[in-house]
Amino acid sequence: GSATSDPLLHAEQFSRFLNAALHGSPTRTLHQLSTGFTPDADGPDSTWARGETLDVAPATVDALVRRRVAADPDAVAVVAD
Repeated sequence: GSATSDPLLHAEQFSRFLNAALHGSPTRTLHQLSTGFTPDADGPDSTWARGETLDVAPATVDALVRRRVAADPDAVAVVAD
């Protein structure tokens, strides 16, 4: 099974991922951010993958947030506690 089947471990990994996303370089892609936070060093556990592979253009978290803000400036773009 996956190492993230443990809810506490999953929460810790997700927390580290969010910290890296929020405090890291804005030029890092989501794939680069996920490296090292999942059981496989190269990304998510292959057993998680289901269905066909989609061709998705690379994007940074910064670019995704900016695109969302531009699309609807009055909407909430990011929530932090």
